[in-house]
Amino acid sequence: MTKLLFLTRLPFYPESSGGSECFLIYLFQQLCQMGWQIEVFCGSSLKSSHFWKSIKSTRNLKFPTVDTLLGYPCWRQPIKVTTEQQWISHLDQLLQRFKPDVVVSHDGYMDKLLSHTAQKCYPSFYLAQWLSPIESDFSAPSTLHVLANSPYLAEKIGTTINKKVPVILPFTDLKKYQVEKDDHQFITFINPIPAKGVEIALKVAQALPQERFLFVKGKWSIGGSESSKYFLKLASKLSNIDVWEHQEDMRKVYAVTNILLMPSQFFETFGRVILEAQINKIPVIASKVGGIPYTLGDGGILIDTIEDFHKYAEAIKQIRSSHTLYNKLSDAALQNTQRPEFDAKHQIQSFTDFIESHLK
Repeated sequence: MTKLLFLTRLPFYPESSGGSECFLIYLFQQLCQMGWQIEVFCGSSLKSSHFWKSIKSTRNLKFPTVDTLLGYPCWRQPIKVTTEQQWISHLDQLLQRFKPDVVVSHDGYMDKLLSHTAQKCYPSFYLAQWLSPIESDFSAPSTLHVLANSPYLAEKIGTTINKKVPVILPFTDLKKYQVEKDDHQFITFINPIPAKGVEIALKVAQALPQERFLFVKGKWSIGGSESSKYFLKLASKLSNIDVWEHQEDMRKVYAVTNILLMPSQFFETFGRVILEAQINKIPVIASKVGGIPYTLGDGGILIDTIEDFHKYAEAIKQIRSSHTLYNKLSDAALQNTQRPEFDAKHQIQSFTDFIESHLK
């Protein structure tokens, strides 16, 4: 039985449930079915309702707390009240008790927790999912194994560390997102934060008052909540925008979506929601940045000038005015999801093969 310890200083599911958490949840579920033993050591917010619900009594409260909501132990450490020394101390206790065969993190190469396990000779793996950790000038520790979630990110990291980086695409069971569309009325924008292009999406909605837009709140552990509140307040004043709370079941969203709008203003490495929409034959209008072109394929329209809201509005009008074009993009969207490299089982096998080859 292989024991895997996952480390992150960020809040983990259900406190945070973005694309990276969803892909990890799926990975851990599959590994458990294969006989692996999983434990998680993560950060937590004292403002989280889940954190306090998981605590049976506040008498003699000790950190980290533990719950088994996901089917395996998840140790949660309050972020703002924990010193560096306490993180390391609690990690050492966990290592001594659990004795993992492999340690995995997605926080960044230079995170001291993962570096600590690598220095203690635990096989340690970094699942790179963001560009930001590699934007500064640094060298990855030689004892750390690196995986990237897209060819785009693998190339960027490989150039930085002068080493070939394997690619393991996000694990997505697309069948869980597939629905029968009963009311495809909305142009949908998911996770209205500045990095995702909320300001662009607002301007597009203002430019197309005849169209109906749906803004769906995300549940990221990062992302600028104060600025998001400001833009959502502006959105609430527009009669053609509906705002939904975060949806655990995204099928409710895709069931009413006609076009997915994705005006990302940062270098998205993959863009998981693209495939979630495309499995439902929903065309995607997205900014041409990072790994989005690779993921999108022919199932939508890419916008080169990513800050020009007029371009997104023109693409929407183009698709909405032509049934022929919509159907062509819709069919291409579904076909794009059938690419062999997007098969979740294939990616799980690639991941386990990579891990086991290093353990040998």
